[in-house]
Amino acid sequence: FTGLENVISDNYIQIFPNPNNGGFQINNSEKSRNSMVNIFDVKGEMIYEKVFINSEIIYIDISGSQPGIYFGKICYEDVVQRFSVVISDDQN
Repeated sequence: FTGLENVISDNYIQIFPNPNNGGFQINNSEKSRNSMVNIFDVKGEMIYEKVFINSEIIYIDISGSQPGIYFGKICYEDVVQRFSVVISDDQN
């Protein structure tokens, strides 16, 4: 079963704020693990990739990106969590 991912729901992470202006945080209950965060645009092109070491709160800045919906994933060893985030022009 090589190449299969253990995908779990987003119950372990919280994205705040969402929508946002490109700057947001991920509250990560898997803080004891190293994690890699990838963010993709709607075309499937990766626009962000970073490894975090034992981080409970992960700060992401993709503020140079166009408004729209972006898809992300956080990978820990054999677990993948997926999420979406909305970048908006209007943040009051």
